[in-house]
Amino acid sequence: SLRHAITKLSHLHFPATGQSADRLLKLGEDRWRIHRVGSPGLDGIVQAATSRAALFAQYGLIPGSFALVLLHPTDADETLEAYRAAMLARAICLAGIGSVVAIAPNNDPGSAGILQCWEKGGAGMRFYRDLPRGDFLGLMRDAAMLVGNSSSGIIEAASFRTPVIDVGDRQKGRERGENVRSVLFQPGELRKAIEVVWNGGAAKRFAKRNVYGAGATGEKIAGVLARGVVDDRLRRKLIAY
Repeated sequence: SLRHAITKLSHLHFPATGQSADRLLKLGEDRWRIHRVGSPGLDGIVQAATSRAALFAQYGLIPGSFALVLLHPTDADETLEAYRAAMLARAICLAGIGSVVAIAPNNDPGSAGILQCWEKGGAGMRFYRDLPRGDFLGLMRDAAMLVGNSSSGIIEAASFRTPVIDVGDRQKGRERGENVRSVLFQPGELRKAIEVVWNGGAAKRFAKRNVYGAGATGEKIAGVLARGVVDDRLRRKLIAY
């Protein structure tokens, strides 16, 4: 609701994708106010990622040999979130992936349940409460897949050609590339999706095409703002349809 309200109050729009731009038009926004620029989160991420050599020296992980897990809570029930985290970890294990890097969730209600599961660990699991941004980007680049429900799987992962298993409905409604496979929190479905992507240890990489853009978004936004004129036409908004 807040996002819809902010959109209607805004005089200029910088959507990341074509679908987002179309939604703005359907909300009655003037076409000239809408500038599709991509996601600012992609600016410089390839360059910012820690090198493979440095990652191997720090973590000892071979590219393509591990799953990166980033799961956020969607329910305040800690018991339910712990169950979901355990289900996800078990599905990865049963799929034959022997090495897992799990990152702590955000601090939304229910996160303690996920933390409880990750802190127990298990065979092949490494848990980190936080990582330097460059290391996280490098791990996302080198992982066989990213599993969970983080927006990084929807937005950033495609820039590294990384397969993604998006679980649940936290990212429901967001445009996604061909590298993303969406599944429910259901043991059989989750395990099957992971097995297909894992492909016996030869996970498929995807074309380096990201529906959220190719970077330089900050420059595009700055350019639009620099060329803009704050006049009555800009300030006075009317429904355009």
